[in-house]
Parts: sequence; C-alpha cells; structure tokens
Amino acid sequence: MRWLNIKKRRLVIERAAESTRESALLWFVFSALDALISGRLTLPWVALNTSGSAAVWLLGMYFELRVKEKL
Repeated sequence: MRWLNIKKRRLVIERAAESTRESALLWFVFSALDALISGRLTLPWVALNTSGSAAVWLLGMYFELRVKEKL
C-alpha cells in the first residue's frame, strides 16, 4: 500500500463519500418516481424509502467529515 499515500487516500475517501451521497439521492428520487408511476406510493413506503436513503446519505457525510477531521 505504498502507492496509497495520505493525499491519495484522502481523495479516494472523498470520492467514496460523494458517490455515496449521490447514490442516496438518486435512490430516493428514482424509486419515488417508480412508485408514483406504478401506483404503489403510500405513506409507509415513503417513510421507509426516505429513512433508507437518508441513512445512506448520512454514511457519505460521515466519510467526508472523517476526512475533514484529519486535515
């Protein structure tokens, strides 16, 4: 792991955090659109989907804050 120095490691973690946050947002938007179009959009479904995508988004924020802490 010599090639993975501090600067490259920080970049990898920042990219992982960004992709995690974007994946959560895309998951939320496109699954909600799919449920709306198919007619199965209910309040429990929205609550479960929102909490799931928020958890993934918060995981991305955790990654990013962890990198910023070490600066």
